Amino acid sequence: FFFFFLMIRRPPRSTHCISSAASDVYKRQVHGNGIFRMKIYRYLLRLYPDKSRLEIWKKILCSEGFNDLYPKMQAKVLSNFTENNKSLEEIIRADVTRSFHAYPEADQQAIMRILRAYAILNPDIEYCQGMNCIAGIFYILFKDEATSFNMLYTLISNFDLTNLLKVNISLLNIYFYQLNRLMAVYMPRLHSHLFAEGVNAAHFSSPWFITIFTCALQSTNPGQLPLLVLAVFDEFLTKGVKALFAASLFMLEHCEESLLRLSHESALHFMTNLHKSELFFKKEMVEEYRAKIHNYNITEELMARLYLEYKTTFVVASEREDVVREPVKPFKYYISYHTPGKCRFASVYFPNCSYLLAWLIWFSPVSYTHL
Repeated sequence: FFFFFLMIRRPPRSTHCISSAASDVYKRQVHGNGIFRMKIYRYLLRLYPDKSRLEIWKKILCSEGFNDLYPKMQAKVLSNFTENNKSLEEIIRADVTRSFHAYPEADQQAIMRILRAYAILNPDIEYCQGMNCIAGIFYILFKDEATSFNMLYTLISNFDLTNLLKVNISLLNIYFYQLNRLMAVYMPRLHSHLFAEGVNAAHFSSPWFITIFTCALQSTNPGQLPLLVLAVFDEFLTKGVKALFAASLFMLEHCEESLLRLSHESALHFMTNLHKSELFFKKEMVEEYRAKIHNYNITEELMARLYLEYKTTFVVASEREDVVREPVKPFKYYISYHTPGKCRFASVYFPNCSYLLAWLIWFSPVSYTHL
């Protein structure tokens, strides 16, 4: 058992024609930290979240020598920002005021100073909606501007959030497609219902990906931190973007029975306002989340396959005017099983195989994952 625990699986290679956004983020994330160290962090965050969270977040996100940069950026802000970026100043002020009115401990002026400093440091992004929630949760937890600025910059750089924060439509479309396909595997009944009602991941999941679920800070619960968001952030820092897909599937599964009873308009309203609900503040939801995320076997190989499927199905088809774009059907065959104590999930995708092969794999003692 100890031998297999120490085995480290290498992420799949990325090529110019086959690349996985999840795989690339995974590689950037573990660079300099080590896969084994991330596993230790993940174990500690699940076992002692309240005691270890702040220290582990600092170890992952705080770069040495970066705290000295913040005062220099503040000096540049005073000399450049207010004169040349008044429109950006107004956007930052409006977003911060709207997001943290329920959190008196969140110094809005301090959060705005952090966002202004980042806008000067990274002119390619400057400021994008969603950064206010991420910077805000750092400041609420650490109560230090330089540390929050350091963590914000490292998070965006090391976890490849640049394209998401700039609302890169092509990358978001890939994520929407991957989430729709994962929903078809893990929740086929809900996927069919939402598809029939004209609702898909593009209608509700963009704030989840862009803000790493910190959009829940916009809830009206006064002074309470969304505990579920902290748990999702723990997973994201140690697993990368795969954690956001797992958290999305968890929220959909938790709300499945309610969504199955809703029509188009009601389902859209329910999902677009889900981040403002009390679900993110309940301790029972955190316990349920930690118990169920192991059921979603989201691997780099699977995400790379879905990325390639998206490119060949939508991108290639969109370049041909004579092709009618139709939604891709759910996996032709999928096998789900739960083994005692592990609650594992395996899905096998067979584009051109017979039912006989599917039945052979069903009764085979070998554990198959995504082929």
